[in-house]
Amino acid sequence: MAWVVAAAIAAGIAIAAVRTPSAEQRALSRMPPDERGEVYERAMENVKALCGQGPRTDALERECAEQIRFVLQFPECDDACRAIARMRQPRPTK
Repeated sequence: MAWVVAAAIAAGIAIAAVRTPSAEQRALSRMPPDERGEVYERAMENVKALCGQGPRTDALERECAEQIRFVLQFPECDDACRAIARMRQPRPTK
């Protein structure tokens, strides 16, 4: 019986962690929309410049992935933004 309670608590913590917005997401949501739009535009420029046309496989791969993660947090990141991010994200390896 105790393991059922422990499992339920663990599941609740995991769900809360997934649903809780990151500090970055909270900061972005509190920014004035025009300011956030400017930051978003710069972030997209960074993704395009840093990541090139496709996934990186060099020393900049980690930085590119971090920039993509950041830009995906913006409410302004629409379907086109997500498509750009998807084509530049590193491919999972086995």
